[in-house]
Amino acid sequence: MSNQLFKVAYIPMALKERQWFEKHDKITFGKILVFEEMLKESGRILIGRPETIIYKNFGKCVSVRLDKKNRYVFSYKFEPDGTIVVVSCKGHYDDH
Repeated sequence: MSNQLFKVAYIPMALKERQWFEKHDKITFGKILVFEEMLKESGRILIGRPETIIYKNFGKCVSVRLDKKNRYVFSYKFEPDGTIVVVSCKGHYDDH
């Protein structure tokens, strides 16, 4: 039986960013995979300093630093089926 309580989905832009890291930056991609697992298991990221922000049209989101330049941003509200939506993982939220 799986310990995963939540699902993680990406908006199209964030999925392209994730794919870029998979191809070009394996270290940061590894962090993204760790963050995904934490979200699936608990709905939270348990490392770093998560910061609540208002992000574009998505309202309340949580932002966690991947490295000096990039942040992992996901929706604060879960979808009805338990899906957490990632809205960005490349750049800083001020850059978009």
